[in-house]
Amino acid sequence: MNTAGNLLLVPLFLSYWSTEVYGEWIALSAAVAYFSTADMGMNRASGNALIKAYQRSEREQYQEIQASALLFYIGMASAVTALAVALCLLLPVTRWLGVVHIPRAAATFVMCLLAGRIMWTMPAGQIWNIFRTTGNLSASQWIVNLQMLGVIGATATVLCLGGGVAALAAWTWSPLLLCALLAWFLVRRSHGDLLPRLRAASLRGVTALIKPSLLFALIMVAMVITLNGPVILVAHLLGGAAVALLVTTRTLANAAGQVPTILCWALWPELTRLDAVGDKAALRTAHTLLVAAYMAISITFVGTLWFEGQGFIGLWTRGHLSVQPWLLRTFLLYVLCQAPWIASSMLAGATNRHRKLAWCQLLAGVGGVVFVAVFLPRLALVAVPMGLFAGEALFCYHFVIADACTLTGTPYRQFATRVWFTLAFVTALTLAMSAAVHRLPIVFLPLRVVIAGAVSVITATAGVWTFLLDQSGRLLIADRFTRNAPGFFGARR
Repeated sequence: MNTAGNLLLVPLFLSYWSTEVYGEWIALSAAVAYFSTADMGMNRASGNALIKAYQRSEREQYQEIQASALLFYIGMASAVTALAVALCLLLPVTRWLGVVHIPRAAATFVMCLLAGRIMWTMPAGQIWNIFRTTGNLSASQWIVNLQMLGVIGATATVLCLGGGVAALAAWTWSPLLLCALLAWFLVRRSHGDLLPRLRAASLRGVTALIKPSLLFALIMVAMVITLNGPVILVAHLLGGAAVALLVTTRTLANAAGQVPTILCWALWPELTRLDAVGDKAALRTAHTLLVAAYMAISITFVGTLWFEGQGFIGLWTRGHLSVQPWLLRTFLLYVLCQAPWIASSMLAGATNRHRKLAWCQLLAGVGGVVFVAVFLPRLALVAVPMGLFAGEALFCYHFVIADACTLTGTPYRQFATRVWFTLAFVTALTLAMSAAVHRLPIVFLPLRVVIAGAVSVITATAGVWTFLLDQSGRLLIADRFTRNAPGFFGARR
């Protein structure tokens, strides 16, 4: 939903705002996004601990961990919101970001509102995450989905009504407030005994979460640096129009990674439960299947967009942006090569054994942004995916996958050889099939995209099935499909 919303909102932004104003809005959003690192990884660390406590029926420990995390978030949100307001009012932040088309007062107001919304989402999330920790991930996720849809709907409404940046920043608060109230009501009705009670908080509960939380915080810092560092550099050196082109192209390419990440996030609580009961064989199988699924989906998107992406962006933005084909293709390659190590990273994150992962991601993020800063004046926007690719190749490709293999007892050299060979060979085969589709005499672009997507999904799935999965993995998937397929087609009674 978030991906679809971003795709749909770009034409609206470019229809009602100038390219420069839209680019500066993105730059302001990227700057305040750094405040999300104040979470310090508490959400992931406490989530893993709560899942394990609930799995082991340790209710008192559950309530202590939950209350301690909530108390931490309330204090952190209050302090950081005040700090953000002070920084925006006292320092020339907008001038540093190169914001000239949005008035300084409006830009300052926007940054304060966006920073506050980021911070207060953290304690609110502790309410709806109760469903996730008790095994009902869908309920927790649907509350998040409603918030996403609310922000998308509020953004579209404000734009269509002619609202400016200040109005948009203010109205995006409403979905957060409504979803927090909805979550409280639903939890009270179904799990009233698990509602947060601050009196159960303790200093011991907070300190027990600090170590894993700080490591998750490093991962969050790395993600924010990777996502927003290049945006700020481009805004400073090339201006708002270049930011708009960069973010639009990256959004489309990132769909190749965001879709399989949904699968990984859905399986995160199950990986934590498997670790709680010590089922290493199941973790090993889950790791292989996660990598296979992530790669197949990523290859499918790359095959679909490699030749048709340029036309898709032109149609998507209604010609407001000058499309750079190799910028998109370089982003696609960057996202494609992330597939093996990001899927493998879920094992370390879900089991609170993420020290090596945290440092690898931080070094990759910092190194990638340094590469971008060095080559941006020479290579322009193409320097962004190339720089980020170089950082991750140095610090993540080997170390993160090797760490996952150690956690699951998988022979690393054999697994890594099979993974990278499959990724290279199946991608080349899929691109060859997509090239054939691209040469077909089909004028209607959406139809050509659909055909390219169908051919790519068949080629990618068959290739990953043949070259990556072993016999046990294939039998497991076939067995699960055989058991569930009758129900899909209405034959089960």
